[in-house]
Amino acid sequence: MQSTLNTKQKLFVELMTDDNIYTNEQLSELCGVDVRTIYRWKRNPDITAEINKLADASLGQFINQANMKLIEVIQEGSEHAQLKAIDMLYKSLGKYKEQSEVTVKDGDGTLEEKKAMLLSKLRG
Repeated sequence: MQSTLNTKQKLFVELMTDDNIYTNEQLSELCGVDVRTIYRWKRNPDITAEINKLADASLGQFINQANMKLIEVIQEGSEHAQLKAIDMLYKSLGKYKEQSEVTVKDGDGTLEEKKAMLLSKLRG
């Protein structure tokens, strides 16, 4: 998919993803546009998508380091840190279901029926 952004918008995207923090006024000066244009560009879905794509690509280079750090925490961290890391790993792999609260009213049948209903909800 070819970018439909003009040269100034491409410069804006690059500035938004470099290691510096700019004010809107600085961005407008660097891009050679009015500050109101910067505000519009920040709300433009096409420009936002390009910023996100570039930022994701930039962060992607650290995935191996992040994985190695996660393994290190699981192997050598405090018990609390290990549990948090395992929780994060399971969630990212889709192997962890969030708990949901289930309430049963007294009039919902016999105790066996209530247990069966709860078990069926827990099994998903």
